[in-house]
Amino acid sequence: MGNALLKFNGDVTVTAHENIALVTLAFSKSEADNIGKQLKKSYGCAMPDVNMSCYSSDKKHRFLRVAKDQLFCICDYDGEYPLATLAGFADLADAEQCYLTDLSSGFRMIHITGDDVLESLRYICMIDVAGMEINTATRTIIEHTGCYLIKNDTKDFTLLLPSSFCHL
Repeated sequence: MGNALLKFNGDVTVTAHENIALVTLAFSKSEADNIGKQLKKSYGCAMPDVNMSCYSSDKKHRFLRVAKDQLFCICDYDGEYPLATLAGFADLADAEQCYLTDLSSGFRMIHITGDDVLESLRYICMIDVAGMEINTATRTIIEHTGCYLIKNDTKDFTLLLPSSFCHL
């Protein structure tokens, strides 16, 4: 299956990405340093601050720090076992220093881009999207549904929405 694409009046494009893996990595706060070291070693990126995101050095994985003790990892999903996308954390998971959970079927990823994207998001999000820093990953609500909003660039955003909310 490919990606769904919608264009709206003005300059806003909405693209739904169907083949992604979303894996959560939970750890105790005392293990945060070990997780950060493994993130750097296996993926070439530093542990992001809470409510921020970063890409792996090869740009294949995006890590969102959703809490002091939790990361989300988003990457393309090729039909393999989704937890295998975080093979760099396998040893830590085996030693019970972190826990990996596949959330791929529970969320959908949607990109919203264009010159009018800030105006469009202003109507559906209760946060100041224009004031967000690039790579901010924050929780918000759209139509009474909790979701994550990530600012990729000034006119480029990603939404992680519950699958039950998406009918594309």
